[in-house]
Amino acid sequence: MKRVFSLDGVWKLQWFEFGRSEGQFAKDYDDSWWMDARVPGEVHEELLKRGLIEDPFFADNCDKREWVERVDWWYRRRFYVPEDLRGKRVELVFEGLDTFATVWVNGVRVAESEDMFLPLRVDVTDKLEYGAWNVVAVRLGAPWYETLRRAGGFSERTLNWNGSYARLYARKAQYQYGWDWAVKLLTVGIWRSVRLEAYDKAVLRDAFAWTRALGDGWAELELWVEVESLGEYEGEIAFEARCGDSLISQRWPVKLPRGSSEHRFRVKVERPKLWWPRGYGPQNLYEARVELRVGGSLEDERRFRFGIRTVELVTEADLTPNRKVFFFKVNGVPVFLKGANWIPADLLISRLTRERYRELLELAAEGNHNALRVWGGGLVEHDDFYDLCDELGIALWHDFQFACGHYPEDERFLSLVRRELEATVRRLRNHPSILLWCGNNEDEMLEFYSGFGLYRHRKDFEVAPEVVKRLDPSRPYWPSSPWGGENPNDPREGDRHNWDVWHGMVPIEWYTRDEARFMSEFGMQAAPHVNTLRRFLPPDKLWPLNGLWIYHYHVPDKMLPYLKDFGDPRWLHDYVFLTQIVQGEALKTAIEHCRRRKFACGGALYWSLNAPWPNACWETVDYYGRPKAGFYFAKRAFAPVIVSPVRSGEEVEVHLVNDTMSEVRGVLTVRLVDAGSGRVVREERVEASAPPNSSAVAAKLRLSEWVRDPRRELLHFTFEHPGGSAWNSLLLAKPREVSFAPVDLSIEVRAARVEGRDAVVEVEVSSSGYARYAFVDVLEDFVAVADDNFFDLLPGERKLVKLRVKGASGPLTLVAGAWNAKPVRRVVAPQ
Repeated sequence: MKRVFSLDGVWKLQWFEFGRSEGQFAKDYDDSWWMDARVPGEVHEELLKRGLIEDPFFADNCDKREWVERVDWWYRRRFYVPEDLRGKRVELVFEGLDTFATVWVNGVRVAESEDMFLPLRVDVTDKLEYGAWNVVAVRLGAPWYETLRRAGGFSERTLNWNGSYARLYARKAQYQYGWDWAVKLLTVGIWRSVRLEAYDKAVLRDAFAWTRALGDGWAELELWVEVESLGEYEGEIAFEARCGDSLISQRWPVKLPRGSSEHRFRVKVERPKLWWPRGYGPQNLYEARVELRVGGSLEDERRFRFGIRTVELVTEADLTPNRKVFFFKVNGVPVFLKGANWIPADLLISRLTRERYRELLELAAEGNHNALRVWGGGLVEHDDFYDLCDELGIALWHDFQFACGHYPEDERFLSLVRRELEATVRRLRNHPSILLWCGNNEDEMLEFYSGFGLYRHRKDFEVAPEVVKRLDPSRPYWPSSPWGGENPNDPREGDRHNWDVWHGMVPIEWYTRDEARFMSEFGMQAAPHVNTLRRFLPPDKLWPLNGLWIYHYHVPDKMLPYLKDFGDPRWLHDYVFLTQIVQGEALKTAIEHCRRRKFACGGALYWSLNAPWPNACWETVDYYGRPKAGFYFAKRAFAPVIVSPVRSGEEVEVHLVNDTMSEVRGVLTVRLVDAGSGRVVREERVEASAPPNSSAVAAKLRLSEWVRDPRRELLHFTFEHPGGSAWNSLLLAKPREVSFAPVDLSIEVRAARVEGRDAVVEVEVSSSGYARYAFVDVLEDFVAVADDNFFDLLPGERKLVKLRVKGASGPLTLVAGAWNAKPVRRVVAPQ
């Protein structure tokens, strides 16, 4: 039976001048003066604990710790090897080394690695001393110098957006070299687990269960099992998987040749429990166990989870003039993907815990996101991330780890890429949440915009598709994001990144001109909450805008032109509020446009859900977990049923979008609101419906029959149905041109209690007139997450808001405000 010995825990750690050797690898080297460090881990966190660097996230402190990237880092650990392992095969396994590593065991160099995404497995059988203490030493070369060493000089084809050109030659997370939302910070460390594995005869290297076909009440699975054998044996493979009352159990005899072998088996499952993306059905997961027996004895076992589901990428259908579409079918059902781009949740990657993942992913799920795009310049995340996505039904578009560059195409580099992709696909292919493998982020787009035409990188059009075809037939492959049509970012084919808004400085309403078949990137910056700003900016740098805002990746030159349509902020709180409203309206406009065109457009993934450090950028949830207004705008725009009006000339079309699997019927109410008085001056009701999983026009209004003064009047829509209600509004002039009358808000606390570590407050908000962008918050520096926020209120309407205040203790000061209402406060003491 295979035995596993974890080498996680406390190691010794120290830095040395780049290239300096004083025998740090030797077994008898004296490391008693080195610091203790956790593995898995990363060196910045260890230095912070000891006060050896300042907080790199505050002000411009990150510049002060660049020396960390310019020295070598050595790890050492003593470990005991029992005598009874003598005669077995023993392997040393590193799940992840960041990045430029050399490994010694008892003073003997055993391996090198230069890819943070590639596990390292080394046979150390003859390097160990049995019944004795052994030493493993790891040198992690200075990441900046090691990167430059690989890059060499410039060439005319050395192209990239963001960060140094040198990053293209290093198989290290590309965002760490600096991006347009995060400062350069190269991590160093043994960032994933380390262990010894010992076995006698044979071991399981991998097991993969995937769905070949679905029928009426049945599924056909295929199980792939890879075995490494030290001899030729007669063996048996047993497979058992359970989900609730659904049980799969099979055994097969196998002949094991010496070396590596793969064995494939087909299994018929009656009445399978299917896995579905969020909103389309339950997230059924099978707990599986594969056993390997030789001569009747259990040699190894592997446990994993998988889902029974099929995925199809549909790219042609009679839904657009050129028949080009881009949407997914899961289990034969068309699925509209609603969500965001995911970037690493922390520049200090040792802080990426299951709890951190859970907080963000559950917030996304509560925000009606059923999908995320794991962006190509980031990480291959830890297992907890993918496990949680499986459980929550968050579908993943998964880029491989390349972004915005012309990467090397020599055989050495492509060989490393091939091994990296093989490791990534093998590790993650059992996760049903992953719907798509994608070659990269914007590599081909960069080539086209740089004048090189439709360039097809070998890694994306030769290496990656071959790896996916060979190792993972359970999901499609797409060569790049974006890709398709006459140019890689063609709105009429494939997926599209719309940065005409923001980078191109076109108006927000131009989103409605986009014919995108799938919008996989779009976004707008916004400042975070004032209390968030106070955590990373000195008091004298909070306002006005200054160099530290720009250091934390706010771009006033592009933000201010969009702000002019909403107002003229003179103070910090006004600036924060208005930038968040601009972001919210931009996301709402793009998302609703995509959803109205369902399935001519197959999805909308905005940039971005999260932030890896405290900044004032595109994320809708800031580094500390505070949602911006944009998060709530997106949550409403992603709701299962929405009412969405759009102006077309002198007419307004009112769409109902229904993502449920049943027809929705209800009452559509159209109201004309006199913003100048805050009163409703006209109201009409009509019965309306939308078929399952569709978008339908429920009504058409002639503006000449409804609106006389667009600077004073707006249209408000509600759709009430048995499953709930949806609302929306439509301004017919620029927001700053509409004269909203001042109104008075009232708040009444309905409940205030403590739930675990959080306080939960339920507060009812009402208004004397039409309130625009009403919100509820707390003044204290706690993260408050509402079930809805930044909403409009009709005169006399009462809205109950549930506010969860993370980690709160003691009295809280509730505050409610709006675009056209002064804040009101109420002190509450949850118990």
